[in-house]
Amino acid sequence: MTPVRFYRIALLIPLLLPLTLLPFEIGAVFFMALAFGGVQYIVFAAALFIVIGRLKSTEKIQRLALWAPVLFVPVQVLGWVSFGYIERLANPDLAGVWEALPIFVVWVLVLGYMYVGLVALIFRLSKFAGFLKPNAL
Repeated sequence: MTPVRFYRIALLIPLLLPLTLLPFEIGAVFFMALAFGGVQYIVFAAALFIVIGRLKSTEKIQRLALWAPVLFVPVQVLGWVSFGYIERLANPDLAGVWEALPIFVVWVLVLGYMYVGLVALIFRLSKFAGFLKPNAL
């Protein structure tokens, strides 16, 4: 497998992991993350899928992976603000969602870097086990 294919497949982890952990207690935490950011993540992952294919080195792909949680924050914020605006139109008495925004930004970064760490670990183990072609993209 090439690093490009590996990282493209790894984009599915934030979508699949919550579903596989759902029967367990910790699964609820990951499932809520999917529920609050799933649509935004699908859009973001589609863009990353294209960008990963255009990068010319494994190092550049890994650098993109390290920046991915930070790059996802504006996408997530846009989704959260849009959701809050629509909810506010439906229920004018609803308190604003703006107060929770900083907490959700921190949550996105923490969870995002947990996924990045997991992908980095799987990448290294796959490379060590010989599942990845060393210099192929």
